[in-house]
Amino acid sequence: MKVGIFVSILVCSILASGAYAGERHGQGHVATLNPTIAVDRATIRSDVTQLRTDKKASNADAVAADKTKLSTDAATLQSDRTALHTAISSDPAVQADKATLKTDYSKLSTDRTQLRTDRTAGNTAAVATDKATLTADRTQDKADRAQLIKDEGVVAAKPLR
Repeated sequence: MKVGIFVSILVCSILASGAYAGERHGQGHVATLNPTIAVDRATIRSDVTQLRTDKKASNADAVAADKTKLSTDAATLQSDRTALHTAISSDPAVQADKATLKTDYSKLSTDRTQLRTDRTAGNTAAVATDKATLTADRTQDKADRAQLIKDEGVVAAKPLR
């Protein structure tokens, strides 16, 4: 029973986390693209299958070895995830994209403030211009976010080892 609980918790936390890998916005999708992490996850799935087989066969020595291997492979996966996160964060294109998004955020904030000011003043002509500016800046922000995701994907597609 203890092995079953151990396997369930470990499998749920490792395999299910592959959907987003526990990282911040923009990087979850890339963890599933990385070939090194895909191999790590496949290895863990194989380890779990072997552990279940050995448990059903009541092979205590093999179960202990399987648990050790599973723990080691889980640590490797975590290490590779950290390496992927570091590679993405330190990539010059990704850093430039993040700086661009900060500028976009500032522009959007300024646009919203100006729109509120002009609405309060009852300046309908300026409100129309403000709305157009806000729409254009939102479109640019969306394009810049797409570029960030693309650049993160390029980095993530490279093997880590």
